[in-house]
Amino acid sequence: MKGYKVTLNDPSFPPTQFAKNNDVTVHTVEISPLFQIDFNKQPQHFFVRFGPAVDFAFSGREKFDTVSRVGTKGSVDRAMIFSFGDYGRITAQGNFHFGYETGKGLMLFAFYEHGIGSMNNADGGPKILHRIAGISAGWLFVKPVGH
Repeated sequence: MKGYKVTLNDPSFPPTQFAKNNDVTVHTVEISPLFQIDFNKQPQHFFVRFGPAVDFAFSGREKFDTVSRVGTKGSVDRAMIFSFGDYGRITAQGNFHFGYETGKGLMLFAFYEHGIGSMNNADGGPKILHRIAGISAGWLFVKPVGH
């Protein structure tokens, strides 16, 4: 799940040229083949990972407030519109991870993703790029080869 909240200073499509803000939640599946470099050959070691990622959005929701040219205010809560002129279903980003793996399978790492493909398909519209930072923990159920 990814998303963003934005206050708009200029007309923006999507969602609509009358939107004043936008609160978006997108449900995605991400494919991310990463290249890993271990800092040593010990079972416990630091590592870096990097590589591309591609997201496939399968659903989304947006909520925004509008003000018309004559000052009429409104609120919209709707499913996102995925099309060639609205939001795109596929985005790309670059990934970087830095972490530590214990000899018993526990893995802790910090990560950063930076979008390289806009989610906005509208011609002349603003770029919507994912920028995500976080901390994760994982467990290896099978010992890596050589450990």
